[in-house]
This record gives sequence, structure tokens and C-alpha cells, in this order.
Amino acid sequence: MRVPPQNSSVRESSTSYYAQGREFYDDQYSDGSSVASIDHTLNFSQPIPRENEVKILQGAYDSLWANKKSNNTKTSKEEEWRNEIPSMCLIEGRSGVGKSTLFQLFADSVNQSQSQNASHHKPYILSGKYHEMSSDEPLSAIVEAFNGLAVALLVQQQTENASSDQETKKSEVDELLQRVITRIGGMDAAARLCSIVPSLEPLFANIVYSAPSEGSTSVSSSHHHTTTNPMMIHSLSRATASFNPLSGGGSSADEFSSTVSVAQRRSRKDGANAWNQVKYMFRAFTTVLARQRPVILFLDDLQWCDKPSVELLQDMLLDRHLRCFFFVGAYRIGDDEDGDSNTTKNAVGSHWNYVQRVLQTSIPIIRLNNLTQDGLCQYLRLVLRMEEEEEDDDQSTRLQELAQALYQRTNGNIFFTRNVLEELYSKQLLTFSHMTFTWEWDLNQIPLLDNVLDAVAQRIQSRAEKSPLLRRILILMAYVSRTKVSLKLLQHLVSNIETVNNSSNNNNNGAGMIQDLEMIQELDKAIHDGFLVRDGTGATQYGFSHDRIKEAAFILIPEGTERDGLRRKLGMLLYSVSQDLALGQDWMTIAAADHMNAATKTVKDEEEAIFLTKLNFEAGERCVWVAAFDSASKYLEQATKHLQNNTQQGDPWTFHYSLTLEVFSLRADVELARGNWDVGFKVSEEVLDRGRTIEDKLSTQLSYSKALGRQKSHEESFLSSSGTLQAMGLYPKTPIGMKVGLVRDLMYVRRFVKAKTDEEILTMAPSTDVQLGLAIELFGCAIRQCVYTNRLIDLAALVFKALFLCFHHGQFPQTGRMFLAYAFICDKTGDYGGARRFADLAVAMAAQSPERGLYGWVLYCRTAIFDTWSKPQKEIAELLDVAFKRCMAGGDYESAIIGRSCALECDFLAGTSLVLLDIRCADLVKHSQMYAEVLARPVETIWLPVRHLRGTIDSPLDFDALAAFDEGDEDKAFLTICITSYLAIGVYWSNYGFAEKVLLKAFPPADKSFTRKVPRLFFANIAYNTLYRTDGNRAYRKRGKEAASELRKLSEERGMNSWHRVIIGDAHIKGCTRKKTPGAKDVLAEYDKGIDAALKCHHKHDAALASQLAAEYLIWKMQGGSLDDSHSTSITKYLSDARGWYREWGATNLVRHLEETFSGYLRRDR
Repeated sequence: MRVPPQNSSVRESSTSYYAQGREFYDDQYSDGSSVASIDHTLNFSQPIPRENEVKILQGAYDSLWANKKSNNTKTSKEEEWRNEIPSMCLIEGRSGVGKSTLFQLFADSVNQSQSQNASHHKPYILSGKYHEMSSDEPLSAIVEAFNGLAVALLVQQQTENASSDQETKKSEVDELLQRVITRIGGMDAAARLCSIVPSLEPLFANIVYSAPSEGSTSVSSSHHHTTTNPMMIHSLSRATASFNPLSGGGSSADEFSSTVSVAQRRSRKDGANAWNQVKYMFRAFTTVLARQRPVILFLDDLQWCDKPSVELLQDMLLDRHLRCFFFVGAYRIGDDEDGDSNTTKNAVGSHWNYVQRVLQTSIPIIRLNNLTQDGLCQYLRLVLRMEEEEEDDDQSTRLQELAQALYQRTNGNIFFTRNVLEELYSKQLLTFSHMTFTWEWDLNQIPLLDNVLDAVAQRIQSRAEKSPLLRRILILMAYVSRTKVSLKLLQHLVSNIETVNNSSNNNNNGAGMIQDLEMIQELDKAIHDGFLVRDGTGATQYGFSHDRIKEAAFILIPEGTERDGLRRKLGMLLYSVSQDLALGQDWMTIAAADHMNAATKTVKDEEEAIFLTKLNFEAGERCVWVAAFDSASKYLEQATKHLQNNTQQGDPWTFHYSLTLEVFSLRADVELARGNWDVGFKVSEEVLDRGRTIEDKLSTQLSYSKALGRQKSHEESFLSSSGTLQAMGLYPKTPIGMKVGLVRDLMYVRRFVKAKTDEEILTMAPSTDVQLGLAIELFGCAIRQCVYTNRLIDLAALVFKALFLCFHHGQFPQTGRMFLAYAFICDKTGDYGGARRFADLAVAMAAQSPERGLYGWVLYCRTAIFDTWSKPQKEIAELLDVAFKRCMAGGDYESAIIGRSCALECDFLAGTSLVLLDIRCADLVKHSQMYAEVLARPVETIWLPVRHLRGTIDSPLDFDALAAFDEGDEDKAFLTICITSYLAIGVYWSNYGFAEKVLLKAFPPADKSFTRKVPRLFFANIAYNTLYRTDGNRAYRKRGKEAASELRKLSEERGMNSWHRVIIGDAHIKGCTRKKTPGAKDVLAEYDKGIDAALKCHHKHDAALASQLAAEYLIWKMQGGSLDDSHSTSITKYLSDARGWYREWGATNLVRHLEETFSGYLRRDR
């Protein structure tokens, strides 16, 4: 059997951004170059061909482009919108079957095809891997993937900056980062992102960012965007809890109270929105990347994926604005030969059921199996460098016998097969004969292996017996549980692990570092033996070549006392390293807590209990920093148990007050943020009951009150908030005192704003009183509950007291919200000029506030209530879009969805194409289901008239069912939306009796916003006057005229965007007059005037409605005998005009209804 020439080709490394933070060594090993001098070695350089599976991945990836049309092909807006969805594929199989290798083959294929096709961009390829021992570490694999991307971008940035003229042209990476900063919300958001993905720091460090102007404040065009150095922010984030558990117990209360301040506790507030902020930043970053090049994200070992990662991936996959994004996930099933593979499969698959249901498409799943015996025979040909055409029958038979023997021992698993071959080769049981030029083996000498993992461990052990240093390296790398470990960290751990004491008082400084040369020599041996691989990107890093080798190294330390001792030592050493500015990283604190929790079966003494409490508290804080509240909950629960069960001195609130306060306060925030109401309220109440001072309890009180509000316990929330404000002396305790204080504060505020210019108010110095800032936020919470509970006097008293404090002490982050509330009060009392002024001031103040979502909410409120009356529709849409983005960036998803809903209502009133509105409403419903499920029903109600007008709803129009909209529902905000939507349906379908039923259930809207007032008054005028014309009930006439008069007054006061509706309404009043009726010519002239006014401002849908009303007027006059049949031509003309304009609007179903209702005057179009 002749051996073909030595295959010297080495698989080229990907030229793409192939994750750089981790390569995939699931069955991907050393390519043999380290033993190239040996003529006849085992050839593991070529992976098993997986052409069919690569085609499946390529097909799923190509689906991103499948619906793209050429420049010459017209694509409808609806088609374009539907196509903007990400794609994904899952790979499942046993460990060692080649899942990661399959993805690498796919990545190489994509890069090769992109390099051959100039019209396609080379993708960003990101990759990360989850680990069993770090499954509670939030976003570990995703952070790893983005860290790897950051390293690649940094190399590109440095190369471009070195070769380009900095004065004339920015590098591609710098321009990309500018767009990222803008999209995620400015430099503060970039600093936050750097604190989560540390490798991004050097990328952002030298960026000079100029924030684009957003929206108009009508007061000041200067928005104060911060340019904080992200690197400084990250160093602060790693020191948010700067105590050192390794210092021992001692006077823990005094030490702890000096490190955690009210300001630090303040930074943890609004946890419900914090996780939304983190998800938004990753989505926004990926969106910017994907608009420049396609993004491929590969995550391995999803069976150990943490819950935050699942939620983030679901958000990314369901985001229709995230184009050209392809996700590939791999997970193990049935690691044991006789194990049940369905358990893991079902657990992982359940993560994507929701995605599949929303996308309404199936997710391709590739099932990788072990090699068949024939496949194993082909694999042996590759490994032994044999060519099938040169084999004789005897050689082929012997090869098949070898394949059969190996198949019996490895079941066709590639990893196990390779290890058996390597073991045979090392023991010279598989040799190449230079006499016969063939490979020789003895089947009887091939060992039967009951457990290949044990065999791998024995192989490692045999190597380690010759080198204790190598054994220590492999064991520590296995227990550190990272995909890659840097040489410096590994050197530090190996050098110091034996000197760590099993004591919480340990303060190890190291004992003689192992020399670089000695470490590198041992690492090179491990690489030569196939145990490790080296990653040369950035700092030199090492990782296991396969998970099974890592698992084999892990079991070298037997379970029990020895393993627990090692994990305790490693936990304390990792925590010590985490405090090092050069080597320390956030994950080390979490890993330290994991090791200590797993290894500590019983707590020796109170000193150790305090140490474990502090360590778990800090791990919880690290998780809170990335808003991973589920993971934080686990660590804080451990901290609570250690604190309560193992303190010998008695009540921890007495003997360890400061530590107990911080643990319970943070745990209360976390449990309430994750919606665990029972535990959250219980822990909060303990803090409020046992806290010694208002300062200690204030942050928890704020979280507690907000949680009660989210539970719709508005009265209880108000009483709780106001009680704390009373205890602080900021709010009167008696009704008389409240009224006296209201008058006094009102007079002061009015004098102040009258004496100061807007610029002077905006340039007030910011207050440094953090406690009072929390109190102002508590004022805001109480004000919100006053709206829900209709406590109008309390609302006014709270607003003016809060403004009084702001004017006395300076600006607070929530001052803009207080000015907005003042604007509402002015509007309610008829002071429109004052309302407009304070709304503009509120927007300008919110732009200066560090509260990221506040600006979006305040801008939305001002736009919806004031700007929509007078500004052009295009500008309104831009303002509402800015508000939406800022709310999303701030994590305030509910406010973002509300703002987007307002934009849709404005578009409806402005006559935007119903086809486009139908798509946008459908998209917003899905957004609300994802981000704010409580708002899904209101959005669907806004969508309802659009669907009925177009005819895209499955169910027929049932007016009786719609008329019962208020049964069992007391949510006034939702009922207000119902009234507006159902009125539109009733009037367009000329069902004025139904419109009356809706109006009888109506109540005054809470505000005078355009989208609430205009349709209510306009449709009420039409419905009531038409009913009066039908039966002569003067009460209808009175109500109709009142509605018309109010709409006229508001339009004259606020803006003329609805003036054409005023004209149409006046014409309809004349057209419904029963006594002293004006002449038909005069009435039609008024209708024509309204039609012309509507057409002039491009509101063809309103012109169509006016034409329909004019036709109905003529029909009524003819039926009453006042007009003869000669006016039939006019009726047909009005109805034809209405039909044409309705059709342009997209109201297909309404056109059909019009043709059926007026069939005597309209012929149905074919």
C-alpha cells in the first residue's frame, strides 16, 4: 500500500473577523505542523467533510438575501418590511461529533464565496462558548464573542490610523464607532457597554464624539451630552463594592458603611429598565455592524446558556430593524451512550419556540450523528494518507477490519476515534512499515475501552506524571472554566495556587513566579500532545483543544475533600486577582463566588460567614451591573443565608448592620426588578422596618413604591411614598397643612418663573444632594399615582413642593419631569401659554439629565400634547421617532411603545397609507408583545380600524360586540383608546347609532392631546348631528354643536392642523339643520369648502369623508322631497370622489361597503 505524497497544505486561518476571542476546537486539532519533520504521521489536518450540512447552513444564511430584489425589480413597502428579519440555525449532536468544526467549515465557505463575489461584503463572524461551571455568569459567551470582535476591530483601527491621513479622513472603524455611539445613546452608554465588554475600551478611548442634535426644545439648542472616558467608567464599575472580603471579619460594619454610599445605591435604581438598556445596547451595536457587513454569531454549548443570554438572543432575532444577522447555536444531546437525548434537546429547543412562533417560520436544526462504519473507514483513509484507488483487496479488507474494531470501541465518535489512534500510535501499536510502505496494526492489541473519557484522563495523567507543572497547568485551566486563559493569568495562578491558605484571612502576594520559559515549554508540550491550542491574537492565550480533554483534566482531582480544597484555594486566588488593576476582570469575582459556594459545605465560624456574605454580595453587584437579575438573585440569596444562619453574635441587623442593610437593600431591588413580588416585598418591608435612618431606607422605599405601582396598587403606592416624604419633613401630614403648603409653594413658584428667564432657569446649578434627589424621584412616583387615583389636590401640592425644592437646591435628574407636570397643570387650568413654556423647559432640562430615558418620555409628552396641533406631520414623525429611540436606549420600553402608538395615531389622522399603517401596527404589536406585553392590547385596538378599513382582519365587523368594550375593564387609558378607534369605525361605516353607544360611555380624556381630542370631537360632531337630522332629538344637536365649538376653540388656541375638520364640521351642522334649512346650494358650497381645505393639506381621507357626508345630505333631502331626482348626478359625483380618495388611502373594505350601501348611485368597479 503506497503512501501518497506528504500533504503539506495547512488549512488557512479565516481572514474574516472569526471571533478572535475563541476558535472552535470541537474536533479541531493541531494540523500536524509541529511534527512535520516526521515523514509518516497521522494526518488530522483535514476535517471530516460535511458538504450536506454546510449547504443547510449556507441556505439558512442565504435566506437573508433570498428576498432581495434587483435594482430593476419593484418591491412593495410591505414586501420590504416583511423581509427585514434575521435568520438562525441550530446544530445538535453528541460531544465530539464535530458541531464546532461544522461551523468553521461554513465560516470558511462564506469567506471564500464573499472573496469571489465583489458585490457581497465579508461578514463579521463572532463566536463564544458557554461553560458548565460558569452557567450563572451572565452573558458570558456573548461577551466573549464581542470581546473577540473588539480585538479584531482594534487591529484594523490601528492599521487604518497608521496608514491614513488623520486630518482628511477617518478610518472605517472610527466611523463605525461614531455610529455605534450615536445609536446606543451617547458616550455614557458607550462607557456602560465598555464596562460589560472590556475589550471595547481601547476602541472607544480615543474617539472624539460629536452628538447629533435631536429634536427641538424651542428654548435652548444646546443639549449637554457627556463625553465621559469609558475606561474610567469601567474601572469604577469594577470597584462599585470596594470592600475586600479577604481582609476578614473584624469591624465589618464600620468598614462596609464607609464604602457603599447613597450615591452608589442610587445607581442601582430602576432595575426594571436596566436590563432593557443592556439588551438595547447589544442590539443597537449589532444593528450598526450589520448595516456595514453581515453579522454571523456562533454560540457553542447552549445547553449551559444563562437566561439573560436567551432573552437577549430572542430580542435580536425578533428585531426587524436588525438586518443581515445570522445566528448559529450548537448544543449537546445525549452525552452518555445510553442516555436520553431528549432532555437537553427539549430544554434548549424551548428557548426558541417563542422566536419560531413570532417569526411564523420553522428554525432549521442540523442533527449531527457519529460516523457510520463506512464513514469511519473513509476517515481512516484521510488520517493514514491512503488513496482508495491504490488499495488492493487485501489492504481494503484490513482497513475495513480496523474501522470495524474502532467503531466497536468509539461508536463512530470522531474525538474518541482520534484519541484511540493517537494512543495506538504513541504505544507503537499502529506503525508505518518502511519495508512494505504500509500501515500495520494488530487488532488483538487494540484495547477495549469502557469509558473513553477515563482513557483520555489516563493519557493526560501519564503525561502529567512526568511533569507536575504540566498537571497543575491542565487542572487549573479546567477549573478556571474559560474558553481561553491568558499566559499572564495562567502563570500567576500556577505560581500561587499552592501558597493559598484555606482561610478567609488569606492575603496572598505570590511566592516566586514560575519563569516564562519554563511555562512556555510545558505549554508547548501540551500543544504537541494535542491537549491545548494557542491563540495568538492580542495577548497570548491558551485553551483546550476539545471539551472532552477539559473534562478529563477536571476529573484528575477526585470528587470530595481534595476537589473542594482546590476550589476554595482557586476561589480565593481568583478574588485576589480580581482586585489587581492589570490582571483583574469582572468575571473573576463571579467565578470566585461559584467556587467558594460549591466547595463550602459547612461554615467554620462567623469570620468565614462574613467573608462569604461579602463575596456573594459583590458577585451579585457584578450581575446587577449587567442587569442579570436572575443570576444576581442566586448570589444574594446565598449572601442572605450566610448572614442569617452563621452569625454567632445574634441578629445581623444589630451586629453587622451596614453589611445587612446593603445585602437586603440590593436583594429587594433585584427581586422586585425580576418580578418576584412575594420575596421582593418581604425583603423590602424588612429593610423599611429595620433601617435606622431615612437615608438608609430611601432607595428601597423608591423601589418598593414603584413596584406597587407596577402591580396597580396605586393607592398603596401613593400612601407609602407620601408617608416617607412626610417622615422627611417634605410633605404635610394633614389636609389643612397640605392646602396651606400648596398655596405657599404655588405663589413661590409663580414668582420664581416670572422673575427668571428660560435661560436662567436652564442654567441653574445641579444639586449634589443625592438624598434629596432620591426624594424628588419619590415625588415623581407619588405624582404618577395621584393621576391614577384622581388625587388632583395632592398632585398639585406634590408638583409645587418638588419645584420649590428644585429652585432652592438646584437641578436634579428628575427636574424636567416636574416641569412637565407643571405644564399639565397649566394646560388643565387654561393657561396654554404657560403650559407651552414649561413643556419646552421640561424638554430642555431632560436633555441635560443623566437619566437616559427621561428625555424620550418628556419629548413624547410635549410632542403629543402640544406640537401635534401645529407642526407639520413630517416634523411630528421625526420628534416622535427621536422620543422612541431615546426611551428604548434608556430601557423604558413601555414609554417607547406608547410614543410609537401616538405616532401611528398621528399617521392615521394625517391620512398615511393604510397599507403602510397596517404593517407598522403589526410590527408594533410584536414589539409590545416582546417588550411591554401590557401594551399589546391597546396597540391592537389602535390597529383595529386600520384592519377593518383595509379588510385584512379575519373576523367580520360585529358592532354589538364592539359596543361592549367597557365590560369588566376599568383601565381608563385603554378605554380612551377604544373610544377613539370605535368612533372612527362607526362614522366611516355610517353606523351613527353605534357611535352614540360609544359616546355615551365616553369620559373626558385626561389631556388635550391632538390624538385624543381631535377624533373624539370631530366624529362626535358628525355622529350627533346626523342622529339629530334623523329623529329630531335636540339633545343630539346640542352635543354636536358643543363638540364642534370645542374643536374650533382648541384649533384657534393651539394650531391649525385640524382646521379643515372644523370647516367640514360646520358644513355638516348646516347639512343637518331641520328648521329654517339653508338652501342645498349653500350647504354643498360649505361641504366643498371643507373638501378643498382637506385636499390643500393633503388629507384626502378627510376629503373623502366630507364627500360621503355631502352625498348623504343630498340623499336625505331627496327622500324628504325637498330635491328632485336631478341631483342624482351630484350624488354620484360626490360618492365617486369619496371612493377614489378612499381607494388611494388604502381603505379597500370601506370602498366595497360604499359600493354596496349606495349601489343605486355607484357601479362596482371591476
